[in-house]
Amino acid sequence: MKQIIYISLITLFTISVNAQEREHLRAGNDNYESKDFAESEVDFRKAISENQNSEIGHYNLGNSIFRQERNDEAIAEYDLVAKSSKDKFVKAKAYHNKGNALMNSKKLQEAIEAYKNSLRNNFADTETRYNLALAQKMLKDQQQQQDKKDEKKKEDQEKKDIPPLTEYAKNIKNQADIAISKKMYFDAFTLMDNALKKDASVQNYNDFINRLSKVSKIDK
Repeated sequence: MKQIIYISLITLFTISVNAQEREHLRAGNDNYESKDFAESEVDFRKAISENQNSEIGHYNLGNSIFRQERNDEAIAEYDLVAKSSKDKFVKAKAYHNKGNALMNSKKLQEAIEAYKNSLRNNFADTETRYNLALAQKMLKDQQQQQDKKDEKKKEDQEKKDIPPLTEYAKNIKNQADIAISKKMYFDAFTLMDNALKKDASVQNYNDFINRLSKVSKIDK
């Protein structure tokens, strides 16, 4: 299966930045490309110290932190850029990477919302569209697995609440088996169904009764 796509650094040096900030940004980019993410984090923090509103600095800092698997910190940086930037291209990328960090944190519903916000700013981005579909599928699979666990838990609890078989219940089951041997399916079902109302332990035969119910309808 195709992996989640991680986008690259923003290097929009056409944006007006002072010389010191530009120097730190370039150093951060170089260290990031060399996969020295800890050092690139230091560089981007220095750039931000020169300009607290640096979109490039905060976005690229988010990437450096993200690559060090500190997802919550990365999300905070991407959020800052996504909410403050006036550039739809930058906002889309910030929301996209926020979605990636949320995916890594197994926060699938929040990741889906982040990818949708990314597409609202760049509808044509195929990478974001792919990631959105992947997150939606993972969430659906997760929900189905949880539903199965809940159903099993419910069944286990129901079985736990059923009292042990009584001699009466066992005797009724034997009578039903005799009726079945004579192909008297409706009579067998009626026998079990009536017994169920009298003795709670007959619930131990619920699967048998349910199957018998289907057959008895045809027989009737």
